[in-house]
Amino acid sequence: MAELKPLTRLNYYNGQLLDAELLSLEQAYTANLIGYHNQALFTPGVLSGLQLEARGETAFTISQGLAIDDQGRQLVWPHGADALVLPDRDSNRVYVSLQWHESPLGDEGKSQQEYNQISLLPAVRYNDNSDDCLLIAVLTVVGGVITHVNNDVKDFVSLKIESKQRLRPEPTEQNVRPEPTALAGSAEHKVSLRPGDLVWKHVTYRDDGKPAFGLLPIVTVSAVSREMSVYALTLNGVTAVGFNVGITWQAGEKHDPDVDYSISIHWHASPPTPTDQSTGDAHEPTH
Repeated sequence: MAELKPLTRLNYYNGQLLDAELLSLEQAYTANLIGYHNQALFTPGVLSGLQLEARGETAFTISQGLAIDDQGRQLVWPHGADALVLPDRDSNRVYVSLQWHESPLGDEGKSQQEYNQISLLPAVRYNDNSDDCLLIAVLTVVGGVITHVNNDVKDFVSLKIESKQRLRPEPTEQNVRPEPTALAGSAEHKVSLRPGDLVWKHVTYRDDGKPAFGLLPIVTVSAVSREMSVYALTLNGVTAVGFNVGITWQAGEKHDPDVDYSISIHWHASPPTPTDQSTGDAHEPTH
């Protein structure tokens, strides 16, 4: 990583005269901040696009794309850029790279607005192995004609910080997530139900009421009645600690609303699979 220099920014106040020097200072502050961040976090490489395609015998185009160079600067190649003619057709292999480049736009014949702009279009370099040149393709040239384009030589941006290096809080009883494991159990409940009534009961996975899973588990439930009645069950409020189950009488022995009936709720809870985690489906309600 490049040597870190002290950051300074412009201090605005009413009545201040903003000249070129002060405005350049403001731009340098933002550019350095982004550059230091990118250098520390990413390796140099391509973020997207920047595919070469031959156009005729001696020309090629570069698709729009983004890259980060060794100083953390973002190289932007625009859509619809002009085709480039290969300057050196004597070499059998031509290494094509992009390099950060700033050039004033405009001349005496252009408008004042164009003259006040600076182009950041990256420079295309050939057979240049400088540290700040980012290789994007290799061209095979035979008899002065481009015969093959190899786009697989480019390096893509990757994270410098490995997962084991990322900062994590010190483990405490509050923030330690239990190792996920499948659990099962049953709980007996006394209910008094009329047809159509809905009664909610809360079930915990552990007797001590502490979390049993690091992520929301997948829960399935079933009911067993001593009176051979049929009940519909509805899951709600599934957490790492427990869940709520709604009980509705469906069929069987006619219920006396003044009598408590015994219902055993059997449940099974398991940690989500990688597919469940990627899709965000922690659980599906079971009826």
